[in-house]
Amino acid sequence: MTGPEAIVRGLCWLACKPTRPRALFWSGTARAWGQTVPLYSCEPCQRRYIQRALAGVGDELCWLWCGRRGTATELVGVFELAVRIWRTEPGRPPRLLSWWECRAAVYGCAMCTEPAQRLIRQGPTVDPPPTLTVRTASSPRCSPRHDAAYPTPILLRLETLMAPLPPQSVRSALILNHDGAVLGVRTASAPNGYFRLPGGEPGEDNADWFGLARTVEYETGLTVSVTRVLVRAADEPDGRPRCIYVHLCGRLPQQQKVTLSGLDRYEWVAPGDLGSFFGPSAPLVEAALKALANGTVIDLCAGVLVAEERAV
Repeated sequence: MTGPEAIVRGLCWLACKPTRPRALFWSGTARAWGQTVPLYSCEPCQRRYIQRALAGVGDELCWLWCGRRGTATELVGVFELAVRIWRTEPGRPPRLLSWWECRAAVYGCAMCTEPAQRLIRQGPTVDPPPTLTVRTASSPRCSPRHDAAYPTPILLRLETLMAPLPPQSVRSALILNHDGAVLGVRTASAPNGYFRLPGGEPGEDNADWFGLARTVEYETGLTVSVTRVLVRAADEPDGRPRCIYVHLCGRLPQQQKVTLSGLDRYEWVAPGDLGSFFGPSAPLVEAALKALANGTVIDLCAGVLVAEERAV
């Protein structure tokens, strides 16, 4: 049991899969969206973080719940520990020779960090951990003379969780035919079978004007000219901000055909039928048609008209 389920049940925040409750240590703090929660972890996970820090492990794996290698990761915090070198001799008390601090960057994949941010932001009611233990520095045992290093965790700070997730940029294309109908496309997994405008999906390949043109060509086989913005919309699905831009991509010549790739179906939708085909995104398409007719740019927030201004 890892991830949000483990956290809600008061188990270790980090990467272990406990088969039974373990004594937990306070390890640091995590912050997201202005909310701060304490981090608790078990001793095996603390040892694992120490080993990774001393071995110089970086962004090649996710430090959080999944521990996967070869996946894209981003910086999510800092792990600090102190390393004390003691000399032990029979009949004498241990003597501290030197000590130094080590800071390691902690990386996490999107699969782990996004649920953590949502969980912290929602301020869940977390069950009390099974046992809270105050961490103390390890005391070296007396043995034949030798020098040994005793690393001790200081603090784990998931600092970058304090900032909101960056907004997703989504660009969609308004394409009309010679009759004034709007081109809608649909994937096989579309909720309730609703259509959307071409483009219309978040991703790095669809983050600018050139990316939208490439995406439309890939999805529909159409070569379009991406022109002015008709609608700027902002919403927050699943707790992550999203900015939607609807661009005018012209009228399709009568002889040009649509060839789908990665999509299930396309449809030319008359302006009066937008609600039945586009569902929740129908207001966005209606606003784009209105902006086209009036020569304006419309701003929406959560589907509500905020402003309408003359296009430059």
